[in-house]
Amino acid sequence: MSQPVPFQHKEVGRPTVLLSCLLCAAGCGVVGRPPADNRAFLLQIEPPAEGAGSSFVTIPLRIRSCRVAAPFVGRPLVYRLTTVQYQYDPYNAFLVPLGDQLDDALYRWLEAGAAMPPDQALYVLEPYLESLVADFTDPNRPLASARMRFLLTRPGPDSGRPSVVFQKTLVAKVRMSAKPSGDQVVAAFSGCIQYILTEVRGVVAAIPGLEAKKGDPGDVPLANK
Repeated sequence: MSQPVPFQHKEVGRPTVLLSCLLCAAGCGVVGRPPADNRAFLLQIEPPAEGAGSSFVTIPLRIRSCRVAAPFVGRPLVYRLTTVQYQYDPYNAFLVPLGDQLDDALYRWLEAGAAMPPDQALYVLEPYLESLVADFTDPNRPLASARMRFLLTRPGPDSGRPSVVFQKTLVAKVRMSAKPSGDQVVAAFSGCIQYILTEVRGVVAAIPGLEAKKGDPGDVPLANK
């Protein structure tokens, strides 16, 4: 793992905004370091084999572009060193922005209805990546951590205000070796995202049965976790 100069801030008020600002400034500390080979990676997220796990998604579904929290919009890998110290890796980065990679993965994992024209889509899934970070706060037991939030809605009666079908935040963690390389960090990131997509795929696939039991689709939320 490369070692750019860390930076620090105090925890106050709005940590997401502070983290974003500080991460943007992280690159200033690496001037003058010896040259290193830059490496670019893609998440390796393979959809489940046909028939594995939950049944295929059968509801008419539109997937909106995945939004990404500001500190993770850029391509460099993000590390957490302590509770108040984060850094960008100046040498290891994603080849394609995370939002684009997650859009592609969601379309493949929730295959049915993903390409349906918007005027025919009944359900709308809104994904949001809150964090994807390699956590080194315990240097002997580092881990990769991902957090994504999903909102599924459908039109209300008479095409009125959309009704919330479910809101769900999913978290995944994958243990890494004590001094992981860039490709090992990305492999752990991939495992985190794969776990989250497996979970959300199962929830979305179960919607038809849950709404049939409820009787009046879109009337009240099915889940809010």
